[in-house]
Amino acid sequence: MRKILLAKRMSPIWISAFAALLLIINVSGVLADGLIVYGDTWAMTIAEPPGWIGDTEAGASLGLNIVLYPEGSRWTDGNAYIYGMALAIKPADIKRQRKEDRRLNEEHFGKDIRWHDIDIQKPYSAGQVYAAAEMYAKSYEKMVWIGDEKSKGVALFVLNARDGKRPNKNVLDAFEKVLKSVVLMQKM
Repeated sequence: MRKILLAKRMSPIWISAFAALLLIINVSGVLADGLIVYGDTWAMTIAEPPGWIGDTEAGASLGLNIVLYPEGSRWTDGNAYIYGMALAIKPADIKRQRKEDRRLNEEHFGKDIRWHDIDIQKPYSAGQVYAAAEMYAKSYEKMVWIGDEKSKGVALFVLNARDGKRPNKNVLDAFEKVLKSVVLMQKM
């Protein structure tokens, strides 16, 4: 079953672009259970991991473009959830953004946070650049910044476990499935 979710009302230019994209998707089967999430100047595709729900409205007031959480829970009260958001930076600035996010987290949680930068050796998708980090504070967060030189887009995806402990393998695998499915698209 194909599930397509569009995050905002579409302009006429986007309608024709998405019609072409949907035709490609239907022909290739690339996005079997996926979402198309977009804003005024960006778009991305994301696949929901089995047993997870993608929601473009739940975190919108906080600037989150997509929130994913396990079926049977809500993102506000579940132990673990994933969120993604488009960033207004260039792919070349991803590592600088990771440093800035660390500074902001230290400012918010104090200097006692445990932060570990992660280098992603093998890209999930060709042509995309990545940086990653893990943080332990009041909660556990694994963050991955994804950039695409062709589309000039950047998105941040975060796995959050509210209990402050590293999530179990099933949750970490769900996060990896989301990351492997992300495709950033050019501004139309």
